[in-house]
Amino acid sequence: MSGMTSANIITAARVNLREAAASVWADNDMTAWVAQVAREISRKNGLLKRANLAIVEYTKDIDLSSLSYVEILKVEYPVGNDPEQPIFRSFDKFGSTLTLDISDVPEIDDDTLTGTVTFTISSRSVTGSGTAFSTELAEGDLIGVSSGYKYYRVANIASDTALTLLEPFEETTATDTADSTKYRDYCSCARIYYSADYTVSTTSDMPAKYDEIAILGVVAHAATEFASDHAADKLADITTKIGLANTQAGLATARLEQAATDLASGRTNFNTSQITTDMASAETALDQVGTDLTSARAVIDTINVGGDTGTKYIEAAKADIEEAKIRIEKVKGYIDEPTPNINIALQEIGAAAGYVNQALGYIQVADRDLNTFNLVAAYQRWANRKWDEYQKALNSIQQVKVHTFGVRAI
Repeated sequence: MSGMTSANIITAARVNLREAAASVWADNDMTAWVAQVAREISRKNGLLKRANLAIVEYTKDIDLSSLSYVEILKVEYPVGNDPEQPIFRSFDKFGSTLTLDISDVPEIDDDTLTGTVTFTISSRSVTGSGTAFSTELAEGDLIGVSSGYKYYRVANIASDTALTLLEPFEETTATDTADSTKYRDYCSCARIYYSADYTVSTTSDMPAKYDEIAILGVVAHAATEFASDHAADKLADITTKIGLANTQAGLATARLEQAATDLASGRTNFNTSQITTDMASAETALDQVGTDLTSARAVIDTINVGGDTGTKYIEAAKADIEEAKIRIEKVKGYIDEPTPNINIALQEIGAAAGYVNQALGYIQVADRDLNTFNLVAAYQRWANRKWDEYQKALNSIQQVKVHTFGVRAI
């Protein structure tokens, strides 16, 4: 069963990173880390594949330069004599050249087919125009597109213009020029069993059992990159925002004091015309308090230290600011009554001031704790923990093993 797509892995990783959308970690970086993690998983247990590759005539060599592989696992030569008893060869590999351990230097039967041949990616069907498949080929022979590097075994010949391959064509869909399609008999190629990198994009060929490891890997790479490159920048951003929130909350406190003074004056002048002026002044101050608190909350909402580092003080400040805003609305309700209830309004102002002061206290504690040393150390610990979790999961993957061979599926 195929695993998650790149987008699915990124979404799950962002949940772990406590980031709903790209703000700290860009989408293109996350996509690159998905590809990197797929490669790292492939180094432990890659996509098992096989390919028929040409042997160079009068040598024991096979050119691997076009084969995208992680590890060469087995080599079968000759190909196709007895699928139940494949002949495996030991080999040496130097650079992009694989050399078979065989006693005789092979002479290669290399030719081209008559007519125009069309191969289709992911399909086993091959069609021809002006071809003579029935007379030029036999089941078990190997053919390949002229621009390609792999050969494909013929499983069945339906007619001069139609045949079926044993395995799907893996290269780009192509129609050869006339009389150019490559042909070899089974002794002119070797079957290479190898592991390849998984591809994870809009589709995935990586097994679903590796999904959680892939998510862990993306988180680990994101955490490591952040801890090493962005912690100091993040600190500057956080301290600036905390300063702005502190300023706004401080303005709210001063205006609450002004509103309380106006209300106290209104209580003194309750039976005079001055009360109207006092209540209007108090309400103006309360409106400004609401604006200041809304601004403070908006700034605090953008403070995101990320990862697993403590955010409890910031969250507590948010909660207290919201409670203060509720109390302010109650005060406005009491003084808007036909007969203002000034005593209750003053009590609510006191409660609102208490919440604002408490929020200021939390903001100051957050500002104190988020100094350079503590922040960088916290992120590094977080990154190290995520990396250790990923490496442990990666090391739990069993090494590549080929269980079946020959023409059977692997």
